[in-house]
Amino acid sequence: MKTLSCLAVLILFSVSAIAAEKAMVKTGTINRAVQSDYYHCFFQEEGSKEELDLWPVSKLKPSCEQVIGKRIKATIRPEKIKIPETEGPWDILRLLKIEKL
Repeated sequence: MKTLSCLAVLILFSVSAIAAEKAMVKTGTINRAVQSDYYHCFFQEEGSKEELDLWPVSKLKPSCEQVIGKRIKATIRPEKIKIPETEGPWDILRLLKIEKL
């Protein structure tokens, strides 16, 4: 039970830390783009093994598909959005801009 409490605190702290940040610029690659109910780009920052699930703005140029596997600079901003299928807001990472390197 103590482990679950620590994990819950850690998750809440991580979400709060992300929500408190403003736009950030990261260098890495888009590994894939997925269109399901919502469009997602999966980004891997240089030096990291973790993928970030990014939600691109609607008029992003170039698109995620055009830069898959290429080195890019991504401008990302944490946002809270309302998704009709869920209760309450979701914390997401919004992909605002892509620059080819």
